[in-house]
Amino acid sequence: MRSKNTSISKARVAIDIGGTFTDLVAFVEYEDGQRETLTCKTDSTPEDFSRGFFNAIESVGLDFSKIECLVHGTTIGINTILQRKGAKVGFITTEGFKDIIHMGRGERPEFFNLNFQKPESFVERHLCFEIKERINANGKVVSPVKLDQIPQILNYFRQEGVEAIAICTLHSYANPTHERAIADEIKKLWPTIPVVASTDISKELREYERSNTAVMSAYIKPVIEQYLDQLLIKLKERQFKGNFYIMKSNAGIETVEGIKNCPIQIVESGPAAGFIAAGQFGKKVMGIDVGGTSFKVAVIVDGKPEIKSLYEIGRNETSPGYPLQMPVVDLSEIGNGGGSIAWVNDYGHLLVGPMSAGAQPGPAAYGKGGLAPTVTDACLVLGWINPEKFADGTKTADLEAAHRALNTLAAKLGYEQIDHNSSREIAKNIIMISQNNMLQALKSVSVSRGYDPREFALVPYGGGGGMHAGRLAQFLGMTKIVIPPHSEVFSADGMLGSDLRRDYSQTVIASLASENFADLLAESFHQLELKAKKSFAKELNNPEVNLSYFACLQYEGQGHSVEIPLGKNEFNRQAIEAIFSEQHRKAFTFSLDNSPIDLVKIRIEATVKILELNQQKLQAEESTSSNTNKKRMIDFVEDGYCEATVYDGSQFKPGMKFSGPAVIENQGGTFLVLPGMTGCVDEFGQINMDVAPLMKDQQVLRKNELITQEIIQHSIVSITQQMFSQVIRTAMSPIIYEVLDMSTGLTDAQGNLISSGAGMPGFTVLLDFPVKAVIKALGGTLKRGDIIAVNDPYHGGVTHRSDLVLVMPIFDDHDQLIAFSVVIAHQNDIGGIAHGSLSPEAKHIDDEGFFVPPTKLYSENIRNEEFFNKFVDASRMKDNLKGDIMAAVAAVRKGEQATLELVRKYSSPVFLEALDAYQKYGEEITRANLKKLPQGRFEFSELQDDKQTFNAVITISPEEMIIDLRDNPKQSTGPFNLSEDAAIVAARTILASVTSAAVCNEGAFRCLKVLTTKATIFNPNYPAPQGFYFETWVVLHSLLQQTLAKAAIKNIPAGGFSSICGTLFGGKHAETGKSWQVVEPQSGGHGGSDGLDGASATHSFFHGNTQNTSNEVLEARNNNILILRHSFNPEEGGEGKYCGGKGICKEILFLSDENWATAFYTRSDVKPWGLADGNPGSNNYIEIVHAENGQVEHRSTVTEIELKRGDILRIVTGNGGGWGKPCERPPEQIEKDRKQGLISEKQYWQFFKPAIVSINSSNALQKQVSLQ
Repeated sequence: MRSKNTSISKARVAIDIGGTFTDLVAFVEYEDGQRETLTCKTDSTPEDFSRGFFNAIESVGLDFSKIECLVHGTTIGINTILQRKGAKVGFITTEGFKDIIHMGRGERPEFFNLNFQKPESFVERHLCFEIKERINANGKVVSPVKLDQIPQILNYFRQEGVEAIAICTLHSYANPTHERAIADEIKKLWPTIPVVASTDISKELREYERSNTAVMSAYIKPVIEQYLDQLLIKLKERQFKGNFYIMKSNAGIETVEGIKNCPIQIVESGPAAGFIAAGQFGKKVMGIDVGGTSFKVAVIVDGKPEIKSLYEIGRNETSPGYPLQMPVVDLSEIGNGGGSIAWVNDYGHLLVGPMSAGAQPGPAAYGKGGLAPTVTDACLVLGWINPEKFADGTKTADLEAAHRALNTLAAKLGYEQIDHNSSREIAKNIIMISQNNMLQALKSVSVSRGYDPREFALVPYGGGGGMHAGRLAQFLGMTKIVIPPHSEVFSADGMLGSDLRRDYSQTVIASLASENFADLLAESFHQLELKAKKSFAKELNNPEVNLSYFACLQYEGQGHSVEIPLGKNEFNRQAIEAIFSEQHRKAFTFSLDNSPIDLVKIRIEATVKILELNQQKLQAEESTSSNTNKKRMIDFVEDGYCEATVYDGSQFKPGMKFSGPAVIENQGGTFLVLPGMTGCVDEFGQINMDVAPLMKDQQVLRKNELITQEIIQHSIVSITQQMFSQVIRTAMSPIIYEVLDMSTGLTDAQGNLISSGAGMPGFTVLLDFPVKAVIKALGGTLKRGDIIAVNDPYHGGVTHRSDLVLVMPIFDDHDQLIAFSVVIAHQNDIGGIAHGSLSPEAKHIDDEGFFVPPTKLYSENIRNEEFFNKFVDASRMKDNLKGDIMAAVAAVRKGEQATLELVRKYSSPVFLEALDAYQKYGEEITRANLKKLPQGRFEFSELQDDKQTFNAVITISPEEMIIDLRDNPKQSTGPFNLSEDAAIVAARTILASVTSAAVCNEGAFRCLKVLTTKATIFNPNYPAPQGFYFETWVVLHSLLQQTLAKAAIKNIPAGGFSSICGTLFGGKHAETGKSWQVVEPQSGGHGGSDGLDGASATHSFFHGNTQNTSNEVLEARNNNILILRHSFNPEEGGEGKYCGGKGICKEILFLSDENWATAFYTRSDVKPWGLADGNPGSNNYIEIVHAENGQVEHRSTVTEIELKRGDILRIVTGNGGGWGKPCERPPEQIEKDRKQGLISEKQYWQFFKPAIVSINSSNALQKQVSLQ
């Protein structure tokens, strides 16, 4: 405690600026040797964050000259990105790849949105330049860098006002010499321009992610430099002479110069510090940070949060966001803080977040004009927060404003009586929904990663952490909560305990079985050690650098690795294999014994201790009881409305004990002590709580409670997403872990679809069909632990034999069948007449691989080895198939486990009632939107590439949509048939698109009827092959889309490239002789619509989160190929008032003999259709350029065509159709398109020139130019 009449001799200060509040912690020492901790929480000042920075310091009365160390966490980096207020960036990359930054990975997270738009890149296309150079996956120079191109590029950059330059060349992670040479040349010719090379930030493969990281860093670099320079000037003016550090996203601090060189390191600056600080409270803790805007959670083991190397800004259910490839604390973040807004959707359902009231105007109770009800308003109304000590503890809340805001929701939800009782009921519902959102985030970093939350202590902090911690701990079965001192400003507190830290990683691909593995690993680590020590030595005198070693390993073929810690020089391969197998088993429930293991990356954490902060023991109190006369009525929701003791946390002394129901009030934070919970204060001032388990009457909530049903429904969605994550992190084949050609889901006990995870839209709405087939075939024999496999499209397999479905029945603790867990995933090869099990020449379904009728793969958790081995032996890619099956097994088991946890929490009757309500909700939404569509009968016919005509009739009434496909060609003799179930799936996706599906379950499709005729293309008879069913599916989807365009449904786009463009190629590895193959759908151009251009280089409507395979990954895994080009399709097509999106052009050079390729593309003759006088798009095709004679074969179909050394496989996908007359495109947009290179000069003069001339011309002149 501060001594009277003494002044501060020195101070150490940390300031964390968040979206709503700015937090300060200062450790001060007085001249008489006494010490004190000062804290404050003030409003952030988004218009000028530095003002909030200095406000915080000045509010605690610190003399700047006495501050010896200042650590700053800031949101300036992320805000610059989110508000798009960064620099104008130029981008330089390898020849043939300038469009990578705009193409992204081709995914479309908003499955059923026919007008999906990609997020806008942070660099304009005309500012992307290619340079002649090439390095291969082994780091070998294939083509030297041509630096003589740079002067011309820089001249253009100067002319266009470029303010920063980013560089990323292919495989620079393996050999950065070309990137460095380009950067050095730029600095020589233009010394003042900020330059960012991708390998200055990351040395990991995946060119799009590395390119985007470099671009984003360049984008914020001038802003961060200016912000930090201004802070330094203002600090100097205030006589600050100490050391100034910035908090990084990797939980370390960095010098100002270090951040200015690589500013992207601070994009998640503040949150990382709190999780580092939480590590001091136990070997296993989970930290939760509940602020004004968001809820963040991370797992901390042995004092350190886990670090991940990929962070995605802005990724959500509608956008793929922007990936950053750099070390970041592995946290889960959702928009669910105190300021999160509660709202009612169009269908009368209450939701919370992600929108936030922020600091301005803030919650309604702030009294700053905010009208939207927030979580904070709910907490006030329930009595959790003292209205007399609101916000930072110095304000009085406007409680009546909170009641009024909450009652706006009561009115929307149809409450008959609007009063304080209704607002309190709404507040309880908001809390229940909010806490369930938090619970799912907690599970995503614990249960879904193989951690048991019951083994962890919960450390809550931030202004709202203490209010939710008790209930969250109960939900997870946790028994300990630790409330740190200064929890309301804990992230700032953690900054003062952070080390100066730099992470160094390197892609190193090697087999654990290779003879020189240990030497390679030791040398690779040695190089990183030298780099780390050299870096610190530049800035510090004789630094003591502490190094920690990590290796990322995976089973051969997997796409996602497991990181394991290593001791220095502990590179014994047997020990490494044992550690990896155990970690894999822990995270994913299985290991693959005797399977080859690969090293893919190494990482070093290099730290230097800057601050030594020793916790001071506090003076113990003689009395160990916490006596207080204050009481307050509080609604604890599940525990009801009861009187609670009110404690002043600032008066707590070591040894004090207390019990719930109670509330502890601190400046800027409140902690709820639930009934049955007990706690005590330890010698350092932290509060240790023992958590009482949920009572039975709290677990089984009222059966008819709407909110309970909604919580269960949201939990089900979360379960399917956990299953999805399990598959992609353990699968062996790129078609699954990169392309995401799979999906996961849950059905009810009757096989009706409840919810599906991410993946492919064509899969997400079909999972009920295989489950119903399993029930029909094996229903009476199903037992706990059974897992059934099926791939028969005639009996529940739906698609083709290559898509294997696993179904697991879920029985509750009373042996009642309550649900099914299901996974579908494309398998690389299951036998048949051709590699990849797909051949355009197939005549019988047995030509397409191993047949699996509904068969028990596992019986009561025991694997059917005879069946399993037969299936695997049929494959040409046995190891891949075996690993992919085990990944799916782990996922359906994850679904079973998570569903049972939910059932045990709420009981089977409540769970089943929620499922029924969810189905009814899906039906309600679809029918409501169906009534808004044009009513009537609409028909359309389209000629296909094979000269057959497809026909559709759609009848829309208020009660149903009937899709009549009966008048269609007879079934094909080739593999282009579509099962009736698959035709229904295509119809479901169209229905979901035009009714704006918010829910995807069986109820949503009850109003749909699909009519087909047996022995036709859309309902073939056995044994018609169906290998290329997906091409017919996409054509059918396009046909239905065109039919609905006749109904004048708003925002139906013009035609897209409408083909999967499935491409298979492979051969034998030149070094190992092992077979390799790639199975990959291609992205293409989508049609324009009224008001929007079509999306470019995006996957078809059959796919959703499907991603193209990284070119670097393709080359690293298959050393027989070199990708020469991956760019937009430059051909004409799709011109319109709103243009169609661009397809792609990809060229693959084969470096050895004995290779093959198979492909089948539709829309190779019939072009994507235009709408409203827009021009049609362009065709899909492949070309084979033969090295031997230079001959070019132009094809749409090839079957295992031989490819030799020097041959090139060229893949071209179509541009989408245009919407509206090209001459009506706004002139300024035309000029922009020309500048971006999206309109050629030929297109300009032929289609768009009249629009330009018409700006200031007579009608006669316009007509004349039009004629020309």
